[in-house]
Amino acid sequence: MEDVRISPNPWLILAHLVAIIGGGYSLGYLYACLATFSTWGLGPILLVNSGVALTLLIRSPQLRFQLRYQHNRKIWGPGLTLFGLSLGAALVSRCVSGNVAAMGWPSAVAWLTVLWIPFVEELLFRGYFSTLLPNLPRWFWIYSSGLLFALAHTHPTVSPLFLPAPPLGPFLLGCLCAYLLQTTGTLWSAILLHAAGNATVIVFQNLDARWLDWLNWLYLKS
Repeated sequence: MEDVRISPNPWLILAHLVAIIGGGYSLGYLYACLATFSTWGLGPILLVNSGVALTLLIRSPQLRFQLRYQHNRKIWGPGLTLFGLSLGAALVSRCVSGNVAAMGWPSAVAWLTVLWIPFVEELLFRGYFSTLLPNLPRWFWIYSSGLLFALAHTHPTVSPLFLPAPPLGPFLLGCLCAYLLQTTGTLWSAILLHAAGNATVIVFQNLDARWLDWLNWLYLKS
């Protein structure tokens, strides 16, 4: 997605912002309804998201173009850095606390959270979303991508509906992933950062769960 430098029409930006807020809360409500069909609330949501994302991938040449891989450290660098920092912090705090509890092996759900969900959500919330907006300023696209992603995560399965503000963790992650797509031109940079962000939950759960309390302002509650 190109960085189009134009003089923005404030009314156009406002109209898109209202549409994004309405669309985000609508997605949250839809996800809440889908979650009632299974004891694992994310199951139906993941199934629907996967079907839509794969259909769009088949039908959209632009989306497939965004999945091309480039040999650039910006693609894997941010995700690897985030994962390394979380792993190092958890290991250090575990050693300092003298915690000798056995570490568990990630479940199948955990692997889905790290390997498949980031791929599907980045196709939808960064890849396809980037094709929907007209030539608006780069900062607005990054902000609106993060806002839509956060609002879609605002539903009763993970957080109260109609919070005073959308959950901070998904908003920051969405903005960073959108920025990476803008700067690298490939979705893989966003997918890898998203996967690393989800992986931090597994790292902290198995090494030192106190981090989930210390960083509870970032993580969603299931």
